Amino acid sequence: SCVIDVCLVSRKDNANEVKESFSKRFEYIKQLLDHFGVQGYTGYTQMNFKDNHYVLEGRINIDFNSLTLYETVCTLLVEKLDGGVSISEPTFYHSSSQLNDTRRTVARDAVRLAKHKAIEIAEQLKQAVGRPISVYEDESSITDNRRQSATQIIPKTFISKVNCVFELKSLK
Repeated sequence: SCVIDVCLVSRKDNANEVKESFSKRFEYIKQLLDHFGVQGYTGYTQMNFKDNHYVLEGRINIDFNSLTLYETVCTLLVEKLDGGVSISEPTFYHSSSQLNDTRRTVARDAVRLAKHKAIEIAEQLKQAVGRPISVYEDESSITDNRRQSATQIIPKTFISKVNCVFELKSLK
């Protein structure tokens, strides 16, 4: 997932002209986002009078859950609005559901590895591993991303420490 800011600026001699010019571009962006089903966006506008001109500035913060959708929308915005729009570098992040799914997968893998290790030790003792007596997660942690650049992030590191106790069975 990623978040971007789309910035619009319109500068005219007349307040109505600046509002009309800005409104057309702002509405195009909202229609484009609605067309692609992007629901995670917020926007604001601010009008000022600078250097004998009315200046209307706006920013739309857009949250994409798909990189393909992000690329498509940004391309269409630049092609249609040219210099009338500027788009920030994307900020990438992992959604909480993605993090939870990955944490659960890591915990399951830790239990699987613990059982594999128990089997190796049981074989050395001429025993077999039976049913689990106790299985719990001692610790779970996720490191934060460190950004190398706007488009490249170092993956998160997930750590799961589990405690597993298995029954030992004699080999007959």
